[in-house]
Amino acid sequence: MDALLSVNGLRKSYGPVEVLKGIDFNVAKGEKIVLIGPSGSGKSTCLRCVNFLEKPSAGEVYLDGERIGARGGRSMNDRQLAPQRAEMGMVFQLFNLWPHLSVTENVAIAARKVRGLSVAEARELAAEMLAKVHMTHRADASPLELSGGQQQRVAIARALAQKPKLMLFDEPTSALDPELVHEVLNVMEELATEGRTMLIVTHEIAFARDIADRVLFLDGGVIVESGTARDVILASLGVRLTSITAAILGLGFIGAAITCTIFRSGFSSIPRGQAEAALAAGLTPSQMIDSILTPQAMRIALPGLGNYAVQLLKDTSVVSAIAAPEIMFFARSMVTSSFQTTLIYTTAAVLYLALSLPLIQATRFLEMRYGRLNV
Repeated sequence: MDALLSVNGLRKSYGPVEVLKGIDFNVAKGEKIVLIGPSGSGKSTCLRCVNFLEKPSAGEVYLDGERIGARGGRSMNDRQLAPQRAEMGMVFQLFNLWPHLSVTENVAIAARKVRGLSVAEARELAAEMLAKVHMTHRADASPLELSGGQQQRVAIARALAQKPKLMLFDEPTSALDPELVHEVLNVMEELATEGRTMLIVTHEIAFARDIADRVLFLDGGVIVESGTARDVILASLGVRLTSITAAILGLGFIGAAITCTIFRSGFSSIPRGQAEAALAAGLTPSQMIDSILTPQAMRIALPGLGNYAVQLLKDTSVVSAIAAPEIMFFARSMVTSSFQTTLIYTTAAVLYLALSLPLIQATRFLEMRYGRLNV
């Protein structure tokens, strides 16, 4: 597959400090590449060198076969670079919206000044891009009236209005409050599904795992790992896992998180007065937890835990050698060949009951056990 973006031997120094020490990678059209790594590893510098906001000390950058920042062996100035930069929409950490312009004008101005669209055409384009990032309702607002997440979504719309060949995202969520991060990530995920070519610097590891076609791990100004998100993220931690091991670990982590949430809900449901009454009766904190709080929390949490265990059994063969999906798969296969529908599906139901009944009975036993206080 031909590369839309090619970065060859990219180096960048600030005085005696070499930040990038020879970066090489390609990005194919429609590919989503994520750069991760520790702070100071050169991720943002690399991104800024791609569109020559930072001029590399050495190396070459090509976009769609055209060399960026140089022509005829001579470096280009900002005026000469402007048409090339217009082919790369960039979203910054700190939004960088222009506060003297409305939301619509922020998005439309480059379309008028760079692409030569009329005022009406530019405003129509701005409305289209704002709709794409779910900001139509704030089209006439000032950037100063927006939350951080809203400002970043407008910044994405502004970059999209350039109709770029490549989208550059420089840690677009790093300046946001945690509750606003999902607003921006959701928009970026929607853009990714449209087949846009994206080069993203981020610390959002879960997002990188979900969206990236490839992940590049930078450290000390060089790419130390390159590959799928799972392989690179685990390799960066010094971990090597097979697919089945990774699946089991992932299932375990998710199960642990759900279990903790269920237990926490159980303890949170106990009135505070229960603990105060135990302390007033002279029980120590450990005695209060053991004899008063834990039995009540278990009684509340066990139905949820039992349901989760049964659901897990139904949905994954990691829990058992034969799980419900496998039972039904084989049952359907046998029905199509023998047409003994009643016998086969009855047998499948019996097998499922044999798998799930022990869990159900164990849950009921524990509910009865913790339904009484045992002092």
